[in-house]
Amino acid sequence: VLIDSYIASLGRAPDVMIVGSSRALRGIDPHILEKSLAGRGYKGISVFNMGINGATAQVVNLKLTKILTSRQLPKLIIWADGVRAFNSNREDETYNAIASSSGYAQLEQVLQNSAHTKTKNASPLSEILSKTLTDWLPAYADRAQIRASIVSDYNRLTTSFSSQDTITDRSLQIDSKGFVSVDVQFDPQTYFRVYPYVSGEYDLDYRKFDLNGNQIDALNALAGFCDRHRLELIFVNMPMHDSYLDASRVGYEKVIKKRMQELTKRWNLTYIDFSTI
Repeated sequence: VLIDSYIASLGRAPDVMIVGSSRALRGIDPHILEKSLAGRGYKGISVFNMGINGATAQVVNLKLTKILTSRQLPKLIIWADGVRAFNSNREDETYNAIASSSGYAQLEQVLQNSAHTKTKNASPLSEILSKTLTDWLPAYADRAQIRASIVSDYNRLTTSFSSQDTITDRSLQIDSKGFVSVDVQFDPQTYFRVYPYVSGEYDLDYRKFDLNGNQIDALNALAGFCDRHRLELIFVNMPMHDSYLDASRVGYEKVIKKRMQELTKRWNLTYIDFSTI
């Protein structure tokens, strides 16, 4: 509903959409990116953040290829994440939660029923979403009010996650462009007095590390989708702190960098590595 409301107020889809895990949701501010682009002569570029906590390659692929409608798709996609998104041996809790939900079952049914009746300007999910929203939200036409309500409800919900000695009141609040800012600055000198240090060798994100499975398959599927629909796809490997990048993790970073460079030759994919900045 938030992206639909944004499009209604803008009159078109955003030019740039940010996707990925919390590294995207909290890592790339649409307002800052728009301002930076305008300063470089690209004025009027609209940016929307659709990052999801815990999102993997499977989640990003599902969202862009099955859930969003064609009118919601941008011209350029910035996928901001890291190695963890592509480890096929890592339990994909976020995708599994989606795949086991009643909403996903409805989506699968709609996709099957509409296999022969696809239209150019709507995804198979459009009809069921419109009906559901109409049933649930009588004031659906007033999307600005709905958007404000969603943001308000989300912000009120997330206040219970806050701890005043570590996070300020402004944290965990989603804005109209889908961004969630965090005011905390990581300081290893104080952080590791409270939390134990976990080396890359024992990090579950890299457990039984495998780049030849469902996550890379999802990346290839998304890259192919973007090629067919002439969407620009940029993957940004987000920055990580020196205290996190031990020898084990640096080794995994080299592996993913090599694979991504291979994929840029196969697909219209741009890879930007900020991991060690």
